[in-house]
Amino acid sequence: MINDSAAAIFNLQPDQVLGRTLSESIRNSALQEFVRKALSSTGVVEEEIIVRTSDERVYQVHGSTLADTTNDGLGAVIVMNDVTRLRQLERIRRDFVSNVSHELRTPITSVKGFVETLIDTAPEDPEEVNRFLHIIEKHANQLSTLIDDLLVLSHIEQGDLNIDELIEKGAVDPVLVEAVEACDHIADARGVRMKIIGNSSSEPRLNPALLQQAVVNLLGNAIKYSEPEGIVELTVTDTDDTVTISVTDHGRGIDPQHLPRLFERFYRVDKARSRELGGTGLGLAIVKHIAELHGGRVEVQSQIGVGSTFSIYIPAQ
Repeated sequence: MINDSAAAIFNLQPDQVLGRTLSESIRNSALQEFVRKALSSTGVVEEEIIVRTSDERVYQVHGSTLADTTNDGLGAVIVMNDVTRLRQLERIRRDFVSNVSHELRTPITSVKGFVETLIDTAPEDPEEVNRFLHIIEKHANQLSTLIDDLLVLSHIEQGDLNIDELIEKGAVDPVLVEAVEACDHIADARGVRMKIIGNSSSEPRLNPALLQQAVVNLLGNAIKYSEPEGIVELTVTDTDDTVTISVTDHGRGIDPQHLPRLFERFYRVDKARSRELGGTGLGLAIVKHIAELHGGRVEVQSQIGVGSTFSIYIPAQ
């Protein structure tokens, strides 16, 4: 016997399996073994099993024997609870703690090392002292940026930002102009030119500060991964229901294997270069969350040796 919810897990109809054996009805060896344990046990048994149908789900399974009034065994009852999302969140938490620890350890170790060198050896050469201090400053800035990005993600994910109260109809073009102005110093330092293509006549519901931060993050990445004297294009287009904001660089491009994971927290295509350029590994995750807060999405297209285009899509109305 099987109820509707359990039947749905295995893509079955309850009346089709009534009276048939478990092995005939459900081809899952882990469940079959669990039922054998439940039938032979005098108490409650519990474990997790994986069920693969259209996707992979994790179930916490409880089993207990059934007996009649004379204590003769009648069988067992098996209860399955879907804990897939819970296990995913636990994995995300473990990965997050591991990644944060690693990201913090690297600059802290460098700062500590150079400070100890200054204390122990006290270099007499002012240029050497100045070089050490600039390295310490670089890593301190990296720590500060990482903490700022973590706080932004925390506010967004915990719902501290009530987007309904923070957004209102507004023009997109001024947001893009301010984003470009905010990135001028980075572009100038790398000899990269930015250009805005197109304009938007729509007035979507938006939060200018958050949307500007998302665009700045994309522009910053595009500039960092562009070759000197390169061009970064910021394009805006309207359709009846969508405003599309795209940032295109003409750098080295991204291997297709990395594209599905680019918007995960701390995921880096080139870890060493990303840290060297001051990246925290959180910028694209923030872009994704900001796009979703606006009821939109973010996508990426890239080709090795040609460049990459990151696009934010938000509702036009």
